[in-house]
Amino acid sequence: EKDPQAALEAARTAVTFLKEGLRTDEVVRLLGKPSATSERSENEVVITTYEFQRGEGRILVAEFAGGVLVRSWIETRGQQEVQADR
Repeated sequence: EKDPQAALEAARTAVTFLKEGLRTDEVVRLLGKPSATSERSENEVVITTYEFQRGEGRILVAEFAGGVLVRSWIETRGQQEVQADR
């Protein structure tokens, strides 16, 4: 028997590209709680940005307008402790 919870976790980790048009709640269901959220106004439209930690310093950034996904991408952020010569 496959563990459905393990399968869900694997799917969560694998998700890197999101379909535009997904609702905010659908993205949160897929990726879990965002690590950061912010809002800005763009041409009088409120854009809400969610950031999701993906592991290995990768962050998935998702932008929503009117509760619907309009853009998403992956950013790699350097770790704080940069190891100088060992």
